[in-house]
Formats: sequence, structure tokens, C-alpha cells
Amino acid sequence: MMIRIVSLCVILLYCSSNLVLRAENIESSINAVLGDRSFVECFGERPNANTNEQLRITTHLAYIERVLRSKDVAHLSAELRHKRSFLLDKLHQYRINGRFPRNYFGGNGRKPCFIDKHDNICAVGYLVAQSAGYRLAERINTQHQYDLIKDMNMPELTEWVAASGLTLEECAMIQPAYSSISPIPTEYAVASVALNGFNIALGIINTEQIVNGSNAKVSPILGAASGIASVVLGSLNLYQEIRYWGTFFPPVNSPIKVIDPISAANIGFGAASVFLSAWNFFSDTPLVQSQTTTLHLYTAPMPQEQVSMGLRLRLTL
Repeated sequence: MMIRIVSLCVILLYCSSNLVLRAENIESSINAVLGDRSFVECFGERPNANTNEQLRITTHLAYIERVLRSKDVAHLSAELRHKRSFLLDKLHQYRINGRFPRNYFGGNGRKPCFIDKHDNICAVGYLVAQSAGYRLAERINTQHQYDLIKDMNMPELTEWVAASGLTLEECAMIQPAYSSISPIPTEYAVASVALNGFNIALGIINTEQIVNGSNAKVSPILGAASGIASVVLGSLNLYQEIRYWGTFFPPVNSPIKVIDPISAANIGFGAASVFLSAWNFFSDTPLVQSQTTTLHLYTAPMPQEQVSMGLRLRLTL
């Protein structure tokens, strides 16, 4: 029985952690106009989920600076050429400084962020701040923090672009998109996956023992322990603070507390594990008389090197 419990825990833990990693590692391009052309031309391959974020951003900014400097701008006035050269110098300085915003918007994939909650400003925002003042950058951030440059409908920004020596298309080519940052700490996510993997595995064992009747006490004790730990962990992290931005949710000065779904799941799985463990611990009588129960755990290959897992519980009366 112990070998069976350990095997189930290992398999479920592996599968659940694999799903978490796949959900967090959904890729998208660094730029809405150029995609990942900068990285491909520099390294000869596309970036993947394990590619360093700082490397992706600096590679893109170095590439677009080189592209913009190589363009023929003889049609521009001397004033606009000077302004363009000034801004490209600032873009170079910005890249060397290496202080970039992070995407705390959530969700999968990449998204622009004009100024993040730690006051890290994006490349275009930095150019705006250096040439027209930080207040304009803040106003743009208030209305369009996570928007693409082309989707920002602000007369002030339109005027800035017209006087910058850059085109709107070129500004869009500069604007990076940043990978999402989960508000859930890595340690908490790992602990949640581990505990819920044990809760599910021990819940299956406890259910089978309840149905068939068993005097074994290892499963209910372990299930109760992991369930209580999961409930405590979820309760301590039940609420998270978020800020809403954009058209449907205007900026909010103070954070809003909402229930964290991961924590709610921890409490739910933990409570279920405690309930089944208590039932199994205090009950030695089979739930259904004169029957046999078989439990099968199986895996099946899926496209793109994925593996699916299934459970089959069979009762014979």
C-alpha cells in the first residue's frame, strides 16, 4: 500500500507541476510589429520559455536602434533630424541602464507596460519623459498602461510623435512587450502544487479504502496532515491586492483585495482531504457490501510531447 501511495503522489505531482509550467511558459513575441526578428537575426533561433528576459529586451532594443539609425532621413527637416538623433541616443542610454518594467497585468503571453508599479518605465515612455517631461509619461500611463502605442488615443502623444523625428510605426517598433509576472511567489506555487498533489493522491487511496473497508491508518493520517497543511497555507494567502487599469477599470489609488483562486483551491482540496481522511480513519466497515473495487491509473501520449493522465474507478457489485 505504501508503494502505491508514493507512486500515485509522484505521478500526480509530476503531472500537476508539468501543467503549471506549461501554463506559465506560453510564448509570444517581444514586439507587435517585428515579432522576434531581433533575436532570430542575432542568435539564429527563436527564443523560448527559458530565454532570459533581460536578454530578449536588450537584444530587441539594440536591434531596433541599429535599424532606425540606418534609415535615410534626408526628407526630414534639420530640427527633426536633430531631435531624432537625440532620442536614439537616449534609447541607447536606456538600453545600457538596463532598468525595464515588468508586466504585472497577469494572464499568459507578453504585454506592453508603460510604467510598472515600481516606477520602471518602458523604452517609449523613457523617450517621452526625456524630451517632454515625466508628467506626460505619467498621463499616458494612467490611460494606457498596458496598451500598444498604436492603440493609444491621446492628442498629446500624437503631438509628441509628430515633433520627435520618429514615425508612429517606428515608435511601435521600439515598444517591447514583457512576459507576465505571476503575483504568486514561486515558493507558494511550488508548495501548493506539492500539497495538492498529495491531497489528490491520498484522497483516491482513502476513497478506495472507504468503499472496500480497511484497517490501514497510514493513508488517513497522511491525508489529514497534508489537508490541514493545505488549508492553513491557503488561509494565510487567501487575499491578494490588485490594481485595475484601462477602459473598463479606471486607475484605483488604493489596492483592491480579492480572493486568490490558488489559495481558495488549496483550502478546498485540503478540506476534502481532511474529510475523507477522517471518514476513513473512523470507519472500518465497507461502504458497499459484496463488491470489488479496482482503481487504474494510466497515461496516454498527446501531441507536442505532452502526456495526459487518467483515473478509472470500477465497482463490481
